[in-house]
Amino acid sequence: FVRAKMGDSNMRIRQMDGLRAVAALAVVMIHVSAGQTTDAELVWNQLSRFAVPMFLVLTGFGHAGALAEEKFEPQGWTAVRRRLSRVLPPYFLWSAAYLVLEALCGTPHERPLFDLLTGGAYIHLYYIFILVQFVLLADFFCMAMQRHPRLTMLCSAALTFGMQMLIACQVNGMLMFHAPLSLARWFCGWTLFYTGGIWLRLHEKWQR
Repeated sequence: FVRAKMGDSNMRIRQMDGLRAVAALAVVMIHVSAGQTTDAELVWNQLSRFAVPMFLVLTGFGHAGALAEEKFEPQGWTAVRRRLSRVLPPYFLWSAAYLVLEALCGTPHERPLFDLLTGGAYIHLYYIFILVQFVLLADFFCMAMQRHPRLTMLCSAALTFGMQMLIACQVNGMLMFHAPLSLARWFCGWTLFYTGGIWLRLHEKWQR
C-alpha cells in the first residue's frame, strides 16, 4: 500500500480511498435495487452487501496505524473527539433534515430524539451509530489485539455470528422479547469486520 507521505501512521493510504469509493458505490447499488423483484436486481442487491463490512474493515485498519508501527498508546478522549468531530456534525445535520422532511410530509417519527441519537432518522444512517460505537471502543480493541490477537479474533467471530443469528431471529419474528433498538445497530454484530481490519494492519508490511 502506498501512503501520501511515508513515515506517518496517520497519513492517508491511497488504496484505502479507492476501496472506500467502491464500497460507497455498492451502498448506492443496495439502495437503488432495494425492493425490486427481478432476478438481476436481486442479484445486484446481494452482491453489493459487502459494503458495510468493507467500511468497517477499513475503519479498523485505519485505527490500528500506530499499533502496527509499535507506537500505540491508549489515546482516550483525544482521539475520540478528533474522530467524532469529523462524523457527528454532518450526521446530525442530515438526520435533522430527514426528520423535518418526513414530519412535513405527514409521517413524523414517534420518537424523533431517540431516532436522532441511534441512527434511526433514515434507514441508511444506522451505520453511523455503529461507527460511533467502534470509535468509542477503538482503544479497547487495539489493546486486545496487541495482547491477545488470536483470542480477540476468536471472540469477535463468536460475538458476530451469535448476534447475526439473533438478528435473523428478530427479523423473522422468532424472538420472545421486544428489543427497543434493532439488534443490527449494535456493534456486536459487526465486530469481526472491525477487528479483521486491525489484524490486516498488523500482519502485512503495508509500507513497502
